[in-house]
Amino acid sequence: MKPITLSRWADARRVATLLLAIALITAYRFASVSGLHLPLHYDEAQYLGWSLAPDFGYFSKPPMIAWVIGLARSVCGPSEACVRAPAALACALAAGFAAAAARVVAQAQPPLTGRAGHPSSGLSDTALPGRSALWTGLAVATLPLVSFYGSFATTDSLLLLCWCAALWTFARATLAPPGEALRWWLATGLASGLGLMSKYTMGVFALSALVWLLSTPARRRLLRTPGPWLCAVVAALLFAPNVLWNLKHGFATVQHTAEISRAAASATGGLQAWLEFLIAQPLLLGAGFALAAGAALLKSSAHPSGRSLDIVRFGWTFCWPMLAVISMQAWNSRAHANWAAPALAGAAIAASGWLAAGDRRRAFAWAMALNLLVLVAVAHGPVWMRLTGLDAKYPRNPWSRLDGWPEVGAAVRKALAAEPGLQLLSDDRRVLSEMIAYAGPQAFPAWAFSPDLRRTDHYRLLYNIAERPAPARDGPYLFVAQSGRYDAAVLQAAFRQVQPVGTVVAPIDGRPGTQLDLIRVQGLLPSPTR
Repeated sequence: MKPITLSRWADARRVATLLLAIALITAYRFASVSGLHLPLHYDEAQYLGWSLAPDFGYFSKPPMIAWVIGLARSVCGPSEACVRAPAALACALAAGFAAAAARVVAQAQPPLTGRAGHPSSGLSDTALPGRSALWTGLAVATLPLVSFYGSFATTDSLLLLCWCAALWTFARATLAPPGEALRWWLATGLASGLGLMSKYTMGVFALSALVWLLSTPARRRLLRTPGPWLCAVVAALLFAPNVLWNLKHGFATVQHTAEISRAAASATGGLQAWLEFLIAQPLLLGAGFALAAGAALLKSSAHPSGRSLDIVRFGWTFCWPMLAVISMQAWNSRAHANWAAPALAGAAIAASGWLAAGDRRRAFAWAMALNLLVLVAVAHGPVWMRLTGLDAKYPRNPWSRLDGWPEVGAAVRKALAAEPGLQLLSDDRRVLSEMIAYAGPQAFPAWAFSPDLRRTDHYRLLYNIAERPAPARDGPYLFVAQSGRYDAAVLQAAFRQVQPVGTVVAPIDGRPGTQLDLIRVQGLLPSPTR
């Protein structure tokens, strides 16, 4: 047994501190979101609907989000808190993996002190790995973007988890002895493949990994070993079922992505869109850590030892390729600020490693304080809106738009239960998604009404009534649509029987809120467009 030294004891305390901090942050985030009782956003409701029919792919996304929500439902049911729980857990695990990656890279750092005990070196070499890991884990756990991702069911939280797991296993693979490296390459392939099944932008990880491997002669030699290529094979095998699903369904996800790009091409793009995207990144990272990441990039090579910090170069290597890819998209058309989310994990590693190497505790504390303020603001957004009166000034704020769906869902559930065999139908994927979430088991499967047969969403791809067998497609159906957002004349021309049932309204704070029209239809008529 190895003796318990002061350095090992300090490392154990840092690990315990990090685990406790991540657990507390996750519990707080989960409790605050659960306490607000926010209804599901239609994207979250859509993922819940996907989880009712497990598959290897869906119209707009790979299947991982549906799989984890399905697993969560089997444990705790279909409540909003349960649907969102995997995102909170994924962000917590991502912080742990990012910390582990930082520790591995910092442990391999050559001595920082050019002269023994140089006073400006800031931190002893033995303390650097533990402190880098602790500060990196805390940084990732509190990133403003993570504060949002950890509160709602998103594909990006799973992508961030897989990206950070791959960072750790990749770092281990590149530094492990030859006899141990292969298993870490296989683990990297596993994390990468699961990442591709979460979101396709995981593919940029391979670009960053290649840049890192090409950066030194010792790492370039790793490309002549089986490890990296077996890693790629494992990732490809895990991703293959989604490719086959797309092949079966006419590459629906690829076409959807292309349509998004074509729609984006109509946007302005250019310098303004590019700057807006880049300016948003420091806000999503947190102002303090953004400044530290920039300073690390500029000053790490000026360390008193004359050596650059490997942890800084590692972090930036797994940051700038993603930023470059998405910023090019922003220049050509547009790009949402969150599209480069995994890049922030690399930036956090670079910033925290640089702060740790200089033992800049005060700077780290300020950076954490700013991120914690954002975390609290996001966790209690509706409360702050109400206390400041902003909810009255901006009645259609992001939180109020979620209100009303459980109430109208209950009314639709009652209407469906009133007539055995009545099935849900709509021409709006948002309505279908929310009703599957809130109108009860009889709302699934829900059917899409698409007179032009365009396959523009998951329901129109797989649940179009025009493609049902003749006896089944006649109905009866309860057509549900947001009032004023459907063409009544088209509905009259498409069915033999069209009978209005009524309108349901969910008032929000005394004003009209979500409003749905309910219409019973039966007997789909033949049409040249169907």
